[in-house]
Amino acid sequence: MSQIKIDPQITEKWEKLSKGKTEANWMAVEFKKANKDTALELMAQGEGGLEEISQKLKQLPDKAIFGVVKVKFYDEIAAQKGSPYVKFIYFRYLGSKVGVMTKGFLTPRLGQIDDIFPVKHLSYDIDENLTKFDQKTIANDFLRVSDNKVEASTFDFGPNQSYQAQNQKIVKNNKQPQNQFVPKNKQPEKPKEEPKPEPEPEPEPQVEEKNYDDNNNNNNEKTNEAAKNDSDNEQPDDQLQQEEQQEEQQDDNNDDNNNYNQNDNPDD
Repeated sequence: MSQIKIDPQITEKWEKLSKGKTEANWMAVEFKKANKDTALELMAQGEGGLEEISQKLKQLPDKAIFGVVKVKFYDEIAAQKGSPYVKFIYFRYLGSKVGVMTKGFLTPRLGQIDDIFPVKHLSYDIDENLTKFDQKTIANDFLRVSDNKVEASTFDFGPNQSYQAQNQKIVKNNKQPQNQFVPKNKQPEKPKEEPKPEPEPEPEPQVEEKNYDDNNNNNNEKTNEAAKNDSDNEQPDDQLQQEEQQEEQQDDNNDDNNNYNQNDNPDD
C-alpha cells in the first residue's frame, strides 16, 4: 500500500502549536491527489479558534481535511492562578461531495494521517453540517472523558468564545444532578430515604364459642330417643311365646270342631 507524502511544514507547525510557541489555536491540512501522487499539504492555520475553522469548513464540501483545534479550560484552582488546562480536538472532515474513490483511498490510510497529530483528547468525524462540533457538545464530551477527574467551569474555544459549564461535572451514569458542583475527593451526599410506614396489624379471626354442655345434652337426648324407638319395635320373648301358644290352641280347637261336625252328619 502506497503512503501519502507529508508536507514538512505540517510537522513544524504542529510542534509550535502543541508546545504553545505560537498564537495560532488551530491548524488544518488538506488531502490532495494528482494522477498517482497523493499528499497532505498545509491548508491554513489561525488564531480565531473553533468558530473560524468551522466557518471555513462549511464552504468546502468537496474537500478532505484533517486538523486540530486547541481548547483551554479552567476549574476553580486554574482560574485563581490564571493557568488553564490545554486540550486538543482532532477532526477528520470529509465533505459530502468528496468522491467515492477518494474516500476508498483514504480509509486504509487514516492511521497514517492520524499519527501526524499525536496529541489529541477528542476526535470527531464531520462534514459541512458540523453535527456535534459545537461548544456545548465538546465541553460535555471533555468532562465525560475526564472520568470526573476535572471540574471545569469555563471553556475557551478562541477569542470571545467562552463557554460556561455552570460549575458542574457530568457524571457517566447521569445520576448526579447537573446543577450540583462536586468538589474534588468528595462524594455528594445521598438523599435521605423517608421511613416507610409500618403496616397495620391484621385483625385476629374471631372464634365462635360453642356451648359444649348444650351439645352433650342434645346428643344424650338423641341417644335416649333412639334407644326408646328401638325398644318399642322389639317385643319381649315371653309375649312372643304366649302369642304362639294361643295360635296353636286356636288351631287345635278348629280341628276338633271340624271332626265333631263330620260325626254328626251321616252319609247320604
